[in-house]
Amino acid sequence: MGRSNESLSTAEGGAIDPWVHAGSKFALQRRVLRLSKPPRRWKVPSYADYVKRNIREVSIEGRPLNCETGAKNVFYGYDGELCGVE
Repeated sequence: MGRSNESLSTAEGGAIDPWVHAGSKFALQRRVLRLSKPPRRWKVPSYADYVKRNIREVSIEGRPLNCETGAKNVFYGYDGELCGVE
């Protein structure tokens, strides 16, 4: 709220931090692109094309084998074999 430059510099710092993992890094890079519109930043970051790409979604359908609370989820796969979600 009114601190766009401060939030931009914080997001840029987080985007280059090696301890930040993939999902959070991707969100920070998107935030940097959103906040760094001209005239605040004229130079486009090097990861701009990577962030703007279209992400392919994968949907997995299956029948749950067990519905117990606290139990590991087990499903029937495409070939009828038992499989997990990992």
